[in-house]
Order: sequence, then C-alpha cells, then structure tokens
Amino acid sequence: MLRWMPLLTLVIGLFALVSGLYESPQGPPWYGILIAAMLFFLALADLSVRLSGRPLDKGLRSIQGPLLWSLLLILGFRITDFSAPVEALLYSFFLFVLLLTQPSRIFSPPLLLIPAAQGLLALAGHLSLRFFAVQLVLMLTGASLGWALAGGRGAAFARTLFNRSNAATRQPLSPAPVRSGGRTGVSCRELASRSLEMKLEQLRQCLDLTSVVLLRSSSGQSRLDIVSGTFGRQELKRSGLALGTGLTGALETGMNDLWVAPARGALASMPYYDSPGDVGGCFVLRLDSQDGPVGTSHLLIGDRLEEQPWTEREKITARNCGENLLLTMALGDSVAELAQERDSVRHFCSALRELNGVMELDAVFDATVKVARSILDAEFVTLSLVEEQGHRVVRAEGDDAAALLGKLYAVESGLVGQALKFRKTLPAGGKYPGAAPVFDEKQLFTRFRSLLVIPLQEEDCPPVGVLTVASGSSGLFTSAAREILELLASQVAIKIDLAHSHDQLSKMARIDALTGLSNRGTFEQALEKMMERSKRTGAPLSLLLCDIDHFKKVNDTYGHPFGDEVLRTVGAILAEEVRAIDLAARYGGEEFVLLLEDCDISDAYRLAERIRIRIAARQFSFEGRPVHVSMSFGLAVYPADAEGGKMLIDCADRALYRAKERGRNRVELWALSAVSA
Repeated sequence: MLRWMPLLTLVIGLFALVSGLYESPQGPPWYGILIAAMLFFLALADLSVRLSGRPLDKGLRSIQGPLLWSLLLILGFRITDFSAPVEALLYSFFLFVLLLTQPSRIFSPPLLLIPAAQGLLALAGHLSLRFFAVQLVLMLTGASLGWALAGGRGAAFARTLFNRSNAATRQPLSPAPVRSGGRTGVSCRELASRSLEMKLEQLRQCLDLTSVVLLRSSSGQSRLDIVSGTFGRQELKRSGLALGTGLTGALETGMNDLWVAPARGALASMPYYDSPGDVGGCFVLRLDSQDGPVGTSHLLIGDRLEEQPWTEREKITARNCGENLLLTMALGDSVAELAQERDSVRHFCSALRELNGVMELDAVFDATVKVARSILDAEFVTLSLVEEQGHRVVRAEGDDAAALLGKLYAVESGLVGQALKFRKTLPAGGKYPGAAPVFDEKQLFTRFRSLLVIPLQEEDCPPVGVLTVASGSSGLFTSAAREILELLASQVAIKIDLAHSHDQLSKMARIDALTGLSNRGTFEQALEKMMERSKRTGAPLSLLLCDIDHFKKVNDTYGHPFGDEVLRTVGAILAEEVRAIDLAARYGGEEFVLLLEDCDISDAYRLAERIRIRIAARQFSFEGRPVHVSMSFGLAVYPADAEGGKMLIDCADRALYRAKERGRNRVELWALSAVSA
C-alpha cells in the first residue's frame, strides 16, 4: 500500500486542482493545504532517494517523482497567483531541463501532465483560453529546444550537472590484481581495467541493472576477488566475498548460468552487498577461459529491481558481454606481457652498457648482481665462481644471503651444483617448492616460490660460474625473463673471462715476470705515494738499493738459466723478509730495491743485514758443484738524507757503490752519522 501512496496522492491532488480547490481568493481550505503538504513531502522523499544513488525500478515508481514535481509546480503557481507569461516561462524551463537530463520514459509523463492540467483548468473556467494558448506555445518551444539539445554536448553537460543519481549509482571498483605482470605492466593493466569497467557500465545501462560485477575464483579457495564492476548501491563489500552461497552456490551444481526473476530468499542475496533487499531479478554466468591459469574461472553477476522474467535478448546480450570481457582480459594480459618483455629488453641493454663500462673482476660481479635484481625485482641474488674443488660464492645479496658469502660448495651438491654439472638452467619453469636443496642440504630456503639457477657459460664452453636468483612471489620468472637472464649469463661469462685477462694484463704491467716482485714502474709510483705519506705523518721512509755481487760472472760461468734461478731465489727471500706495508721490487738486471715505511735507519740496517746473511748462506748447485753468491746494500733514509725521491735513490746508489768499493757483501749507510751494527 505504501508503494502506491505517492500515485494515489497525485491523483487526489490533480482532482483537487481541477475542481477549483486552489482558486479561492481567500486561499485553499485546510485539507487543500494538507494535500499540497503531502505532495511536497512525497516529492522530497523521492528526490532524496535519487540523490542518495539508490536505483529506481522501471515501473511507475521511476516516474512518480517528476509527476509530483510537475503537480507541485502547478499548485504553487495557482496558490501564489503568478502572472501568466512568467508562469508559462517557468513551465517551459522545467520541461526543457527534464528533456535535457532524463530519458524519455521519465520526461514524457510531465510533458503530458502539465499541458493536460492547464487545459482542464481552462475548460473548468479557472484559466483563460488566451493565457492557456500562450503557455502552450511557450511550453512547446521549451520542449522543442530541449529535444534538439538532448543528443548533443549540452545533454552531457546537463546530465553531469543535474542527474546526481546516475553519477552516484555508477561506482567502479579498483580491479583486483591479475596474473602475469609486476611493475612493468602497470599502465597496460590500468587501460585494460578501464576497458572492463566501460563494458560493464554499458551492460548495466543496456539491461537497466542496479549493479554488474566481474568476479574471479580460484580452485582451492573459498573466496571471490572483484576484478571490476559498477554498482548502484552504497552498502558494498570490498573484499572477502564468500564463494558457495546464494547465486555462486547454485553454480556449484554444475550449471554454467542462472537467471532468476523474481528473486527470493538466498537467490536474492548478492555476494557483493553487505545487506540483502532491493533485488527483483538477478543472474550469474560462469566464464571459463582456456588461456587463463588452471583452476581459475570468472563469474559475471548482475541484479536489478525489476521482477519481470529475463528475455532471451537480455540473456544473449549478457553472454556476449561476458565473452567480450574475457577477450579484453586476455588482450590486457598479452599487452602487459609484451610491455614486461620490452622493459626486460631495455633493462638488458642497460645491463650490457653497465657491464661494458667495467673491466675489473669485482666491478663485473657488482654489476651482474645489480642488473639481475633490477630486471626481475628479485629478493635474493648470488654469484658463484667455479674453482678446482667446487664453486665459491663471491657475491650474495638479499635475505639469508650473507651466510653464503665466501663459502665453497661441492659441484655435486644442490641445484647449483646440478646446474653446473648438466650446464642447464634449473628448476624447470622457475618454480621452487621449497623442498630441494639449493647449495647443499642445509640451504632449503623454504620461503621462496620462484627460483632460477643459471650457469655462466659461453655456448659450448664449460661454465665459469652460476647466477642464482629467487623470490617469495609465485610465477615471477616467466619464460621471457628466463631467456633474458640466460642471455645475460652468457654475456657475464664473457665479461668474467675478459676481466680475468684484464687482471692478468694489469698484473703483468705491475709485476716482474721472473721474480714475482714489483717492477720498476710500480716502485716509482709507490715511492711517490710513500713519500707523501711520510710528509704528512713525519714517519721516516728507508730505501735499500741492493745488487748481486759479480752477477755477470755468474751468468758467464754457469749460464743464464742458472742466473735466472739465482734471481728468482733472491726475489723470494726479499719478498719473505719485507712487511705487508713495504715494497720489494726488481730495479733492473741484478739490482733490487726495498721501500720500508715507518722504518728508521737502525731497523732498516738490521733488516738489510738479515737479508745479506740469508743470501750468503744460501747454497746453489750447478752440475753437482756448490755455488755461493753474495749481495751488497746501500741504505738512505727520508727525510734525514734527502729532500725528494730522486735524491733518495741517488743517496742509496752512492751508498751501494761504497759497499762495492769496500769489498762487497756488506751494508753501507749514506748518513755519516749512522749507527753501527
């Protein structure tokens, strides 16, 4: 009965108007005012429903508001006694706004009611025919103007400005995360989400639905995720939608679709509303995609207030829309994967530039780990190099990685060892169940769900190492990501080989090949740096220049191979005697030089004597005969003996010359005030 109250009051008010109840100069009686008040409050209630965003059905309830507004407008003009032209203009403007903002089923009744009511008033003698004619012309003019603008941009602006119910009822939800992606495909998925929302809104308007929602369910889960939707009610659930109740429970019997009208009981309970009610008809369609993950399906659910049975045309429209939604999601996934591959290629090119910009081995290791983490956004990265006894972890970043750094593992142990042995990327598909040992049986990393172990190798060459990446997220390492990493691994293998060669060349440029000591160039650079430190700290710097006595005679008598053996032995003794902060170098031919930091003349002299005694006591053998050699030393100290590097070398050289003059196999000091041994 309450549902028909507005229309019943409308009929009573129209009868009271035509009967002349509001034409008395003294004003309407109390019951006339009561009728007008009832019309006002009913119109206000209808307006509040529309502004709140609650949908109205397609029946009389959807047009009762405009009818109430129209009758109230007429009553107001009759009570206030407006002039006929002003009254006609206001009627014209009212009809113009309705035509511009409302569909035909909404604006048609007022378009008929106002002229009809004015005509009845004219026939009853309450309105002159001349004024009625003027009003009719103005109303037709306003209606014609509204009709002309209804399909243009003016309609869109007016609907945005006036039709609050349309804006309030269309409530899109942010889409739930969908498979395949990561940060590289965000923009593509946003576009796909907007496309889904637009298609759902089109379906909502086409079938005059209250809400329409696309849900996703996965096998083994008891909840539904909202992919997209547009809603006409405010009381919505945002997450944790129950699976297996109401409409979704009906589909568990094996049905692919269900159409309900009128909806009663559990079938009227929508999974996305917090409270039941206001559901006249509903449907649910199961949408299964062959391209989606195994065990995943989508549900398209809609509801409306109208209780009329669903027509075949409406069912076909909904099914076609569902198939279109699947195609849109598949296309969005494909575009997102392409975008991810594009970003991976971009990262790879950037990685090659970074790798090509470094030569030292440590820099290659650092660049490799940095690139691997940036390409895949991996949480765990290690780099291992092959050694004779196995493989050693030289870089490790991420949770649980620090404990691995520097450890040596057998080639046969764990997935890393298997990848090295079989020269293949493991495990297949990049999925890690958390049960297989990675480095050895003690390292399971149960929290990881994605894992790739990639050998560092050049085509058919043996691996030089292995790159291990892992993450707690599932499905992170796609086939495209695996190909990129394998290509990166081959480039890293080449770079490691080049870095080894570069290190060897650098070492050759710094080291004397025969003795293994530093060469003259390295000595000159070290002398400059050590003297700078000596200036800053005030600590003495001692220089010992030493020469093998009669070395030319040794070469001439026993041959150059024997002479080379003597040079190597002397070099080894010098390397053993100096400290880590000192420098031993081959100065040229049979000459050697020692740089002793923070070492005064007494300590330097004692060191030189110890070395001299060791060399003199060393017995060489040539064709069964013993051979002995000796060595002479010249010592100078900075800053006591010299002011610069050249002068310090010259002082030590003169001291060495004095040692040779005085019989060789001795240590001579340049300083005249030197302490005796």
